[in-house]
Amino acid sequence: MEVCASRKLGGHGGKMKRRAKIALAILVAALALVALLTATRQSAPGSGVGVAFVGYTNDAGGSRFALFEITDRERVSINLVDAMVEVEGMSATSPVFILSQARLSPKPLKSWGAKTIAIRVPWVGARWRLWIQFQRRTIPEHLRDYWMRHGRSVPVMLGRVTILGPLRYDSTNSAWLPAITSTARTPTPAY
Repeated sequence: MEVCASRKLGGHGGKMKRRAKIALAILVAALALVALLTATRQSAPGSGVGVAFVGYTNDAGGSRFALFEITDRERVSINLVDAMVEVEGMSATSPVFILSQARLSPKPLKSWGAKTIAIRVPWVGARWRLWIQFQRRTIPEHLRDYWMRHGRSVPVMLGRVTILGPLRYDSTNSAWLPAITSTARTPTPAY
């Protein structure tokens, strides 16, 4: 009789062990997910995204445009958020960015990809450069986009752990380009 009773206890103990293993596996998976979502970037902001001047072109109406190539050498794709022209010598009280004419595609720029954009050349008689703002498409940004596309509120906190912080934007710019003073000739950029 004692043998039979111990087998019953052993069988019940096996179910408890299995439940404990399942609970432990769920806990480990949840902790791994939180660690993945809260992980910081390993590259410095703007380090893998570049902006390079390519050349000048004209449109059918005769307006002059500067062509820039934006390259993504990051491990993740990026969203281009904004592109503006920065003019050298503007005072701190006046707006630094005077032009925002780039039509940026909403499609992300893939990792190790490049795209060319055209910016209307500013006629201000001062050196200028292109400034771009971008957002890395990391796992938290993908999850945020998924939740927002499906009309759900984005979970920000899990207890005291921040799952999704505020959107992170980085920026970079091209080298300074010389001032254009005449439409008769196109200056050669100084590198």
